[in-house]
Amino acid sequence: METSVVSVLGLVTFALLFIVSGGVVYLTLAEWRDRRRQEKEKRENKLPLTGRRQEKEKRADKPRDRRQEKEKRVEKVRDRRR
Repeated sequence: METSVVSVLGLVTFALLFIVSGGVVYLTLAEWRDRRRQEKEKRENKLPLTGRRQEKEKRADKPRDRRQEKEKRVEKVRDRRR
C-alpha cells in the first residue's frame, strides 16, 4: 500500500513537471514568433534608402507649410500607435 502511494505521487510529480515544462516551452516559442513577426513588419514598413532620398528631394522642391507638416507627423504617430 505504501509503495503504491509513493509510486502515484512520483508519477503525479513527473506529470506536473512535464506539463509545466511544456507550457514554458510553448510560451517561449510564442514570444519568439511574435517578436520575429513584429521585426518583419517593421522592416517591411521602412522605406529603402533610395526612397528616402527621393522623398527628401520632393520635400525640397515644395514650399514648406509648417501646419501641414505638423499634421502629417501627428498622423504618422497615430498610425504607429494603432
